[in-house]
Amino acid sequence: MWSEQQGYLNDAIYHAQEANNDQRIVEISEAHWQEIIHQGGMGQLKVLLDDLGPAHTKQSAPLNMAYCWIYTLTDQ
Repeated sequence: MWSEQQGYLNDAIYHAQEANNDQRIVEISEAHWQEIIHQGGMGQLKVLLDDLGPAHTKQSAPLNMAYCWIYTLTDQ
């Protein structure tokens, strides 16, 4: 949580991945997907969402919106 609060989103996501805490990854991604994209992490975010899979992403309006932006910005 500290790393997320300080704006170290990559670290926060890394620690959640190391803990195999998909729910925490979802929470961070939902709260910060726009920031991640604006910081140039669109590719990283797409990989992250793909790795989470539809069980997590289809149930989340923010993550669906993130996918929409990713696909729009990459002309897919």
